Amino acid sequence: MKKVLVVGPGKLVFVEEVEPEMGPGDVQIRISQTGLSSRSEIERYVRNPAGKPEGIGYNAVGVIEACGADVTRFQPGDRVFTTVGHADMAVVDANKVIRIPDAVDDASACFAYLPTLGMHALRLANYQPGEFVAISGQGIIGQTAGLMARLYGARTIAIDVSDERLALATRCGAHVTINPLQEDIQSAIGAFCGSAGLDIVIDTASSWVSLSQSLDIIRPRGRVVMLGIIREVPNETDSTRFYDAYRRNMHGKEAVIIGASNDPQDPAGSTGLRFTWERNIEEVMDHIQAGSLNVKQLITHRYPISEIEDVYRLLLNGGQDHLGVVFTWPT
Repeated sequence: MKKVLVVGPGKLVFVEEVEPEMGPGDVQIRISQTGLSSRSEIERYVRNPAGKPEGIGYNAVGVIEACGADVTRFQPGDRVFTTVGHADMAVVDANKVIRIPDAVDDASACFAYLPTLGMHALRLANYQPGEFVAISGQGIIGQTAGLMARLYGARTIAIDVSDERLALATRCGAHVTINPLQEDIQSAIGAFCGSAGLDIVIDTASSWVSLSQSLDIIRPRGRVVMLGIIREVPNETDSTRFYDAYRRNMHGKEAVIIGASNDPQDPAGSTGLRFTWERNIEEVMDHIQAGSLNVKQLITHRYPISEIEDVYRLLLNGGQDHLGVVFTWPT
């Protein structure tokens, strides 16, 4: 099997590995397309935090070629989604595989996981129909969070410093877009939300600037959901800005900051949890199949997998027009 590995900071290689043995509960999948999750993949590519060769990526679709003896839910020929890295073949626990409905194309299925992050953030924030929701950061996760918020009836504000990404958010249905470098964000939010104020910010921008801004723009008792991960230690300016935002908002407004990840896996449904990783992805697939959710409009570029490192370097040098990127594997 051929696999993409990060072998050092800024160094990517394709390696040939022996296909892993398939256990009784596993399925073997021939991967046809993998989707790019740019922020997490670029972070791993640039830093190689493991300090050793490691796989990269977590959005893949393909066709099952073989099933273990104990697998009853799938059969060879089934199209499936799974969260493995960039590789042409995968042996995966069948419990970590989601069947793709016939009406859902492979490229859309590549991004079936990402909208579940916004879905989970809305639930953590106890979103109520009729509330105003802003999404700070209009990368692929921010854009999919906006799609889910509007699907659930929210009036949405897209915030970003890239006019190109804000234009895409508008085409995808955002009610208002704001570039805080070009307009007064408080005035724009006030004009849209009126006396009710902004209820929720889903922060995907992963920066101290964005988090401080999010606290400033929510209403009293508003909620900020930290869906993005801030990986940089704050510098002096960041620390001062965040401290000032904290003083203005945390007690005076009784603002709430919520950390977000995603719902746990529970393939057997044994925990009693209503919302799980599996059910969330299945819900996204159902909406795509029904036509109520269009993630394909976020796919801006397609490349053969051989060009993956060129794409990483392009993103490091800007690449704001690259949002949803799909890599195709040779058959």
